[in-house]
Amino acid sequence: MSTLKVKLWIGIGASVLLAGNATAAPLRGSADDSHAEAGLSGPAQVAQAAHGHAHGGVPAGLGGEGGEGGEGGEGGEGGAFTGIAPDAAFAGQIQLIRGHLRVGRELVAAGRTDDAVFHYLHPLEEIYPSLEGELESRKVPGFATELERLADLVEQGAPAGQVAEAQAAVDTALDKAVAVVPEEEKARPAFTLDIMKGLLRTAADEYAAAIEEGRIALPVEYQDSRGFVHQARDLLTQAADAFKTKDADAYARMTDAMDKLQAAWPTVLPPAKPVMTPSEVAALVARIELAGSRF
Repeated sequence: MSTLKVKLWIGIGASVLLAGNATAAPLRGSADDSHAEAGLSGPAQVAQAAHGHAHGGVPAGLGGEGGEGGEGGEGGEGGAFTGIAPDAAFAGQIQLIRGHLRVGRELVAAGRTDDAVFHYLHPLEEIYPSLEGELESRKVPGFATELERLADLVEQGAPAGQVAEAQAAVDTALDKAVAVVPEEEKARPAFTLDIMKGLLRTAADEYAAAIEEGRIALPVEYQDSRGFVHQARDLLTQAADAFKTKDADAYARMTDAMDKLQAAWPTVLPPAKPVMTPSEVAALVARIELAGSRF
């Protein structure tokens, strides 16, 4: 997968040069493209996409500290999983991977394969290294090969059937990984809530990082945050019975705030102007956490 790695690291190097230019021109120049300021294509956009994951730490906001996956490393998405039970932190890392792949699928479906490849690459380059030791200690088969094949096929523009087959192989591997967490643990509302909080705090940080001077300047960060919020919503829905049984009113308040929160990401391609400010997103995340404190 050398081509993908070269792309990523060239992008990171270029982003360092771009980062000092706060008045850089919008990334897409097509006047008839409704997402002109937000879209990605070409070498400059490769650098821009990498920039979002090379800023050296978690932006100011709700997220925690630590590396991808919450144990070890510096900065990154997994920091919000520090300080929680190991099983929840492990399952949370799997959800981060699912969030990236979810957005990748959306972009492929939208015909934006060049944009999608970054979201297929990020799990392998950023999250998997922190998971590797955990997978080994839990005696879970590794799935780096499956992630690599999927990213390669997307980059190559392979037929949809091949990509779907590779995606299914990754999904199966992720299912096997999370299956080692005891069912009684996964059934606890507090377990689901810990993962949701990590996903939502990370999404709030990524969303804030995406916005500069009132516009979505970093589409990859916007898309990452979209994927994480959707994963959190899925978890909330899947655990609905457990939440309702313990406190139906708190569950209703969580779902109401989640509905409002999801409106910040109306489409996988960022709107020309943010629907919400980072402060509004953070406030809704806080509302979900407050309602969740009942569990």
